[in-house]
Amino acid sequence: MIHATQSGSDALVDVARLCEEQFRANGITILARVLDSERAIDIALSSTVGDALTVVRCVARIEPVDYRALQSMLIEGDFNGAALIFTAEDQPHLSSEIPSYSLARVDELAALLSRDGAK
Repeated sequence: MIHATQSGSDALVDVARLCEEQFRANGITILARVLDSERAIDIALSSTVGDALTVVRCVARIEPVDYRALQSMLIEGDFNGAALIFTAEDQPHLSSEIPSYSLARVDELAALLSRDGAK
């Protein structure tokens, strides 16, 4: 929950922590959390011992720059997969190869990543 005195980046840190809790509960290792900007935090995950690396970007509202940033990370070969977590209730679906999830559905993403890592 965002409080009146809480900045946007502080709220994103809280969102990232909630996501990390779900990932850990599903056996996913948190490798790093990077504040990309005041509006985006990237979380690097490993669902198996070094084989499947995923980056999850947490934002309030998805913008095209988020897809471009994640696409670049995938192209550079640092990660095998990517996803976006957003908090805006009225977020329109933007078509992309990178899946997006509302914060309320982060458990679904965590379960999916956990299953993919078990393969």
